[in-house]
Amino acid sequence: MKIDDSFPTVFWGKDKSTKAQFCPCEEIFDSSPVTSCMVCVVHENKILLAKPPRGWGLPGGRMELGETPEDCARREVYEEASVELNSLKLIGAWHIEKLFHSEYNGRYPDRAYQLLFLADVKRIDDFVASHESSAREFVEFDKVQDYHHDFANFAEIMRYIRKCII
Repeated sequence: MKIDDSFPTVFWGKDKSTKAQFCPCEEIFDSSPVTSCMVCVVHENKILLAKPPRGWGLPGGRMELGETPEDCARREVYEEASVELNSLKLIGAWHIEKLFHSEYNGRYPDRAYQLLFLADVKRIDDFVASHESSAREFVEFDKVQDYHHDFANFAEIMRYIRKCII
């Protein structure tokens, strides 16, 4: 996977122990494991946001043992937002690199990918708040910055997502 310098490098964790670089892609070609998935769900020209403990953002989370990335994406969206998905399309990935071992990144490999999928809605079920997510909302593109817990590091990716949809 070729790193795209048009997306800013970000550092995750309160201790900034993990470096993440986003790259548009439709496939992953190297052997680094996929540890988690995020999903941009589009419905009636709005983006689905969920509110897990870290704050508003795209639904997603860690893969479970034996799970495919697609299965992870579908499960996480349902757990966090009670939305069942139709199609899924891989549109990008964060190349994750552990800079040093910390409490934040201890359970992850030194190098990995976090995938970003684009999806549409099959069914929206009644939402019940849980430990996974306290709220869900479909938000217009221009309003995502008013919600997203880390929009400063996510703005360029949202512009890219918008191009993928149009």
